[in-house]
Amino acid sequence: MQIGFGSINHITYLISNLLILKDHMETSSLFIKFLQACITPVAMISGVGLLLLTITNRLGRVVDRTRQLAAGWHDCQLPDNSSSVYNEPDRNRLESNRILLIDNIHIFFAAVLNLFL
Repeated sequence: MQIGFGSINHITYLISNLLILKDHMETSSLFIKFLQACITPVAMISGVGLLLLTITNRLGRVVDRTRQLAAGWHDCQLPDNSSSVYNEPDRNRLESNRILLIDNIHIFFAAVLNLFL
């Protein structure tokens, strides 16, 4: 029996194909939702890991630079106060800047720790 255009057999054939296609689309939709549920946490964990890596690298650079400056600070001090190249106001300004820098570093570390704890 040949299926002709417009015949009852043709219509039932199209309806059955549409039902199969609908089942296939529902299965595909479920599979896509499953993949999204699996991939999203991986992407989030990877993103947070990269953020932590970046912050750690920058923190390492700050610590290295601070150590270099601290080593240079001790080398620059002269044993005789009378032959110092800095006068008293300059020393006071440098000391206040040093204290301000240390306070800012403490605030920065406290803020970073609050973000991740």
